[in-house]
Amino acid sequence: MEPHYDHFQAQLEADRYSQPPQSMFNATGDIPIEYLGPDRVQQQHHQHQLLQQQQIQQQFQQEQQLQQQQLQQQQYQQQQQQYQQQQQQFQQQQQQIQQQIQLQQQQMQQQPQISSDNLNQLKIQLEQLNLQIRQQQYQQQQLEAAQQQEQERQQKIQMIQEQQQIQQLLEQQAQAQQHQQKIQMERQQDEIIRRQQVLEQQLIDQIKEKELNNNNNNTINNNINKIPSPPSTSLESSTSGVATTTTTAAPSSAPSKEEYLTTTITKLDDASSYTPLTQASMNETVSYFVYGSKFTIPKRYSLVKCIGYGAYGVVCSAIDHVTNEKVAIKRIGYIFDNLKDTKRIYREIHLLRNFKHENVISVKDILKPQCRHTFEEVYIVSELMDTDLHQIIATPQDLDNEHYQYFVYQVLRGLKYIHSAGVIHRDLKPSNLLINSDCFLKICDLGLARVVDAAHVGFMTEYVATRWYRAPEVILSWNKYTKAIDIWSVGCIFAELFGRKPLFQGKDYIHQVKLIIETIGSPTEDEINQIPTEPARAYIRNMGYKEKKQFSQLFPDADPLAIDLLEKMLCFDPDKRISVEDALNHPYLASLHDPADEPTCNHNFNLNFEAWDLSKEILRELIHNEMLAFHPDNETDTTMNIENPQQTFQPQQTQQAQQQAQQQQTYQPQQQQQQAQLQAQQQQQQQQQQQQQQQQQDQFTNNPMERMKFLMEQTNSLERQLKQ
Repeated sequence: MEPHYDHFQAQLEADRYSQPPQSMFNATGDIPIEYLGPDRVQQQHHQHQLLQQQQIQQQFQQEQQLQQQQLQQQQYQQQQQQYQQQQQQFQQQQQQIQQQIQLQQQQMQQQPQISSDNLNQLKIQLEQLNLQIRQQQYQQQQLEAAQQQEQERQQKIQMIQEQQQIQQLLEQQAQAQQHQQKIQMERQQDEIIRRQQVLEQQLIDQIKEKELNNNNNNTINNNINKIPSPPSTSLESSTSGVATTTTTAAPSSAPSKEEYLTTTITKLDDASSYTPLTQASMNETVSYFVYGSKFTIPKRYSLVKCIGYGAYGVVCSAIDHVTNEKVAIKRIGYIFDNLKDTKRIYREIHLLRNFKHENVISVKDILKPQCRHTFEEVYIVSELMDTDLHQIIATPQDLDNEHYQYFVYQVLRGLKYIHSAGVIHRDLKPSNLLINSDCFLKICDLGLARVVDAAHVGFMTEYVATRWYRAPEVILSWNKYTKAIDIWSVGCIFAELFGRKPLFQGKDYIHQVKLIIETIGSPTEDEINQIPTEPARAYIRNMGYKEKKQFSQLFPDADPLAIDLLEKMLCFDPDKRISVEDALNHPYLASLHDPADEPTCNHNFNLNFEAWDLSKEILRELIHNEMLAFHPDNETDTTMNIENPQQTFQPQQTQQAQQQAQQQQTYQPQQQQQQAQLQAQQQQQQQQQQQQQQQQQDQFTNNPMERMKFLMEQTNSLERQLKQ
């Protein structure tokens, strides 16, 4: 029986989808790290390393000075002890001589005839001894004076060093402040330039739209099926609760939280009240500006709000007016700028399109572009979930053993399906486990997944999974690993459910290994020998023997059967780690386990493209083929063979391209002349602007404040043009 989440609805507003970033700037006015660029990040890292080296050198010098002071102090103490011993000896001799003098005096009284020579000799010895004692006292005073002078000298040196350190710290702080101000100014300049680019693109879109409208009004042949550019639209709320779209001007300034979605769509609680669009109008497109990204989608979908924003795109919730369902639409722009990212996007699309399982997120649609040979963005329509496991763990919502069982069972059930297809997820973590208010769970984000090659048991790249959920064989660069790395990640997630925090929060990969071994105990010598690199083996051996911690003590409220399953998941040796099938058969999940209701995948994946150096055109064609799987009736061209795309790829002119060519031939000479004149004027204006910008850039190279003022004036000018 599925557990009920009594307070989930109250917690859903706190999930990662409900609150997108406030703006491109964070709370301190700085731009997040992804906007700095690799060069600046590398420069900051280099400066941080230099600062650490200086601190280490200062610490080493201080330790050397301390050792020297200790040695000098020991020498003074030894000399003082020697003087004290000598003084004691002199005192003893003095006492002996005085005793002898007294004895001689007594004898002289008894026997006056004895010569007084002996008495004189004793007195002489006594005087010599007194002289030695005075010399010893003088030397001791000199030693104490020298010691006091040395202490005063050391104190002065220490004071000078402290003053120098304070001065160095002040200088470093001043340099750091100057550097921070410089970086902040550069960030602001970059942000202003980015805003200018957005505004310029909006101006170009408006000019093209006016141009297109003029051409459409003047076209004689009305039978031409001309594809218009999508109008610039924004979202608007309807008083009747029905979502509508109206054509408005694009935002006039840099996107902020309010300006990305200028108005809000009221959610359709009763979707049946919406009047369906006609088939013709559904094929038309509308555009929205969301977080600086232009969403161009069919009218079949109406955006509701932005629910996610990251490096790989923007995600919005929407209404599908054909099925009256709530969906999520993810826009991934500039997908061909980095071909490695392009492969990642294609891999995720291909896997999700072929995966059909209750516990794996499904793709409902991949929107077709207007031109298959020039598109630069992808729109993926998928199921809309309420929240993710990371947000659930972070909330104060009470979770009991039934929740733990149900969550882990669903993860293993979906993972069994993925593993049965010969695929390793490689990036399992709480934020990649989406959850609805009924506790139903789905695995998402297969961008890092790989197909296992049985010939060499998966030789793969080392950088997989978030560090806190990486298996030891991944961190220690074994370079070959199996499906067991996903089981380790599930174990880390399982432990995080109990403790409400990650089990292994390593600051870096070395600290991560240390935390793992301190928790699960030192590996055996045979397990250490499986590590290919000698430095890694030496590091683990140098850690010494670490006793295994008892999970029952770390999580005293956990079910003993759950602790047993957790220990079998978190084994250092991947060969000893429990498999997904055995985990489902574990007694802890006996109440939920049903082999007849745990399907496997019958699709055999062959991602040969992973090892090939594919061009942008071939990758574009592969992604387009994935789109055709959702739109089989709208394309007549031959699709590409995924097993060998290099042989089947032949650039062809699609029907849309042919229609556009026919349209261009049917334009009247006057329209062509007008268009040519407009293009020439635009090119001339662009050249003039570029020349002016180059001159002004040369002028403001050495004066960043003047450049900042100039950029702000340009931005204000663009905003005024947009308002006009």
